[in-house]
Amino acid sequence: SQPIFQSDLKPLRSTSDNLRFSASVAAFGQLLNGSTYLGDYSMEDIDALARSALAQDKHGYRHEFIDLVNTASELLEGMPGGRVAQTD
Repeated sequence: SQPIFQSDLKPLRSTSDNLRFSASVAAFGQLLNGSTYLGDYSMEDIDALARSALAQDKHGYRHEFIDLVNTASELLEGMPGGRVAQTD
């Protein structure tokens, strides 16, 4: 194993479309699960990250995911705090 140094890290915006999209999907799952690890990361942040990674969406799956995020965001607006209860 090797240590990972701060100087080895890249800003998320400079990573591949696939990595950014995967991260948006993972964040969405964690937010729906009520994870505290996201801090103040919101549905709007997830939407923006996914949109930054649309690339060539040949079959429209990434656009469908963004629609799902927006639908979930609207549903969560009616919940106390606008989020799922935290579980971590």
